[in-house]
Amino acid sequence: MVINERVNDNMGFFPTGFWNECLKKICLLRNEHVKSVGMKSGEKLGRLIGPMRLAFATPGPIGLPAHTMPAAIRTLALVVNVQKNGASELAQNLLAIAAGAGVTVRTTDRFPIPAGFLNNCDACCVIGGDGTLLGIAADAAREQVPVIGVNRGHLGFLTTLSADEAPRHFPSMLAGDFKVSRRSLLQCRIDGCDNGGPPRSATLSALNDIVIKDERNSHLVRLEVHADDQFVTDYFSDGLIVSTPTGSTAYNLSAGGPLIYPDAAVLAMTPICPHTLSNRSIIFPDSVRLRIRNRDPRARLLVAADGQQNPMLCGDGLIEITLSPLRLPLVQHAMHSHFSVVRKKLNWSGSHGPVTE
Repeated sequence: MVINERVNDNMGFFPTGFWNECLKKICLLRNEHVKSVGMKSGEKLGRLIGPMRLAFATPGPIGLPAHTMPAAIRTLALVVNVQKNGASELAQNLLAIAAGAGVTVRTTDRFPIPAGFLNNCDACCVIGGDGTLLGIAADAAREQVPVIGVNRGHLGFLTTLSADEAPRHFPSMLAGDFKVSRRSLLQCRIDGCDNGGPPRSATLSALNDIVIKDERNSHLVRLEVHADDQFVTDYFSDGLIVSTPTGSTAYNLSAGGPLIYPDAAVLAMTPICPHTLSNRSIIFPDSVRLRIRNRDPRARLLVAADGQQNPMLCGDGLIEITLSPLRLPLVQHAMHSHFSVVRKKLNWSGSHGPVTE
């Protein structure tokens, strides 16, 4: 067994090699034990090692499991955004490939996806843009179904495969030749939501970001922010963006925020066009609990998760943002390189590879 991802426990992060060496030593000890005392005792030790292997591959309490090498995909959910040019034709192509590989496929073009659509699926393939993938992220994270993104949109930071790459890589991915990146999500609790009804509490999940603005787009907001028990500042700005590392390439980047490596255990808070020019992004550890309050009694706030429809409205209620206990298993092809994607999508110099002699 090979572990291809770092493991998180209460002591922090251990590198991949640490766990692989541990397993090698355990297996060597088991083999020596079998030789010296016979098969029955060896079987007893094997029964102890088995649950240990399972523990490595089972989600922990905060959803940061280690990953064994993925197994072949036998049941696939296919989500198609038919509004995207060429998405339906590409879906037919991938369906034919899946049928040839003996994979059972269920399909939908409904958004949001039907309740229970991802139940008992080995993976979910999403054909569309990043917005399409964001629309199913919370469901996939809850069900712990790995998501394969195929880009028929614009930038496509989240969608692993282009339309041209998908037919080439799809057969090997169905056979289990891929890696999984576990992406953190945000959880946002809002007190006093008043979306056309009596005030209530609501909870949102976001893979990219939580954005807080005045409901009237042309108005500034005054927001008081606490990080855990520390007062940060009052922001007088067009709004605030709280972003995961995954979302650092989205609205956060447009607002002048930093690019963050996907595996970094941090969150970013970036003001949108702040009135005080020295207000800049702040990077917090992902254990932080951010508490945000509206300090303008005349304003109502709009709170949006991943730019999706039906944002929440609230007056002076508390907005609390923390790291979600869930992670999204995002599928990447075996040769995926994060910085190769960044160079290509952002048109950085060096996009054509290193200079050779």
